[in-house]
Amino acid sequence: MRYGYMDLPKFEYFDFGNEWKGSILGDFNYKISPENKAEPPVIRMSIWYGDKCFELSEIEKEYTEDFSEQGYKALVDRLLAEVDDYRDRAYR
Repeated sequence: MRYGYMDLPKFEYFDFGNEWKGSILGDFNYKISPENKAEPPVIRMSIWYGDKCFELSEIEKEYTEDFSEQGYKALVDRLLAEVDDYRDRAYR
């Protein structure tokens, strides 16, 4: 599904326990993962910069929201804001 200039899965993708990783603008990376078995269930987004994979990188920022469509939308809005902020800083 299209969110601004990013193509991201619908919430149902995460409801099945899948995670999503992506990058944009060269070295802005993100991972969205469900923690639907946690108490309370959440959906988490991690952000890191550079050319290394998630497992070898230092996570710069993390956000969590309720595990719901509304929580996912809030996370996507946060992701788009983070990308805009990064673009403004990196490409002045």
